[in-house]
Amino acid sequence: MKSTTRRNFLRAMLIGAVCSPTVFDLFAEETASSPEKKAESFFSAKVLKLDLYAKTKAEEAYIDYVVKMLDSKKISFKIVYASYKYAMKKKKGQRMFYFARVLPILSKQSGYKLSFPSLEEKEP
Repeated sequence: MKSTTRRNFLRAMLIGAVCSPTVFDLFAEETASSPEKKAESFFSAKVLKLDLYAKTKAEEAYIDYVVKMLDSKKISFKIVYASYKYAMKKKKGQRMFYFARVLPILSKQSGYKLSFPSLEEKEP
C-alpha cells in the first residue's frame, strides 16, 4: 500500500514539474541557446590563455589583443570561436601556434581588415 501511494505521489510531482510554466520556460531557453552563445558567456582572456597553453608574454599579449578586439566588436565571435575549436583539436603544445595562424586567415576570408601582432618576442 505504501509503494502505491508513493508511486502516485511521485507521478503527481513529475507531472506538476513538467507542466509548470517556469520549468518549461527554463527548458525552452536551454534548448534554444546555441553552443556559441554558451561559449561566449565564459570566453575570456584567462580561459584562452589556459586552454591554448600560452607560454610566453608575446602569446599572452596576442590573446589579450584578440579579446580586446572581441570586446570592441571589431572581430566576430564566430571567427575566434572557430579558430579556438580548431586549435583545441591539436596537441597541447601546438594549440597557440594553430590559433595564431588560423585566426588571421579566417578574419581575412570574412572581410575583416585587421593586423594581428607577432608572436615572436622582441628583445630589449
